[in-house]
Amino acid sequence: MRFNTVEPIRAGQYVTLHFYTVKLENVLRIPTNALFHNPLEGIAYVYKIVNDELIFAEVELYANTDTFAAIRQGLQEGDEIFVRP
Repeated sequence: MRFNTVEPIRAGQYVTLHFYTVKLENVLRIPTNALFHNPLEGIAYVYKIVNDELIFAEVELYANTDTFAAIRQGLQEGDEIFVRP
């Protein structure tokens, strides 16, 4: 079996799954629909709302789920950000 491919698992094949969890405390989290990605440059970013204008702000993440993203750097508590509907 080849690894790191997009081939589906077929009946009769076996795989080993490893799940890693991390407990984060006292982190700033935002909804994932406020987070944008630029895969070509490998960055994550948000748009801050400052004086009724959208300002690009690159962020560094601790983690990202389907619901929330935990921000390591780039935002502060109280910052207003654009959230997609």
